Amino acid sequence: MSTVVITGASGFLGRHLLDHYLGTGRDVVALTRDRGRLDALSHPRLEVREVVYGGTLEIAPGSTVIYCAAMRNAPRASAAFFAQANTAEPENVARKAMRAGVKRFIHLGTALVLGSSAVPLDERAPMNADGDPYVLSKCDGILALERLAREGLPLVTILPSIIYGPDQPGARSRVTSHMRRILSTPLRVAVAAPPRNLVFVDDVVRAIVQAEERGETGSRSVVAGEDVTPEAFELEVFAAAGRRPSPRIVIPSALATASARVLDAVLGYDVACGWSARVRTLLAPWCFRSVPTISELDQTPTALAEGVRRTVATFP
Repeated sequence: MSTVVITGASGFLGRHLLDHYLGTGRDVVALTRDRGRLDALSHPRLEVREVVYGGTLEIAPGSTVIYCAAMRNAPRASAAFFAQANTAEPENVARKAMRAGVKRFIHLGTALVLGSSAVPLDERAPMNADGDPYVLSKCDGILALERLAREGLPLVTILPSIIYGPDQPGARSRVTSHMRRILSTPLRVAVAAPPRNLVFVDDVVRAIVQAEERGETGSRSVVAGEDVTPEAFELEVFAAAGRRPSPRIVIPSALATASARVLDAVLGYDVACGWSARVRTLLAPWCFRSVPTISELDQTPTALAEGVRRTVATFP
């Protein structure tokens, strides 16, 4: 079996991919910007390399590259930073992979590139950045790699919705961190928000395995779970923990939006990338669905209640 090269290997999804592929006996090259985050890992089939994705790096011919490295939406980021991390760097690595003659290049995008919608969208929907610099950088990254696919890059693009599941220190999931937070505080403070789609991390790993084995070059695939409102999701968390829900205070959306603008002004953040952007994303519906294909690897997505139960079971 070919070597698997995982970029962003020290991140949340990257660590799950490491566990999966090492567990199946594959040789794995873990690429990371910070080798120290993987120092505790030791496995005879694992090689850890600290790299600069925009620089030079070697990729073995015939390997499978899974590109997970990305700059996620964060208030202090800039549009230029997003463009470098989510567009220029994956294109640089993809060009090197193409020259090396890799077996497969699997690119992890995000279903958010399809835009906000209360009606579930699948990969047939057009991309829609709607002025968001983070989403725009992910759209541009997808388009850049699809141009290379027309030149011979064996590309498959995976578009997961919002991923959650068991995590670990140094490789946290934002959703899972929120689950821990609401269980540890006596009062929940939230913004009234519409549904969003949450997908269990094991389902994303399974989709990547399927993309390597059967993915069609140049294709895009949405990997989605269930659409759920934040309040309903939190109730699932308390149920999984066997706890009575704590009181919940809901902040009006207009107040949250105004507060974010003030915070951006005080901190000097770009409104397009700062807290205002985070709140705008929070207040928008993000509903997606997967299009089933005929394959023995296809399985019913993990039910939200089951995924939450399995995640909460890992909490101390």
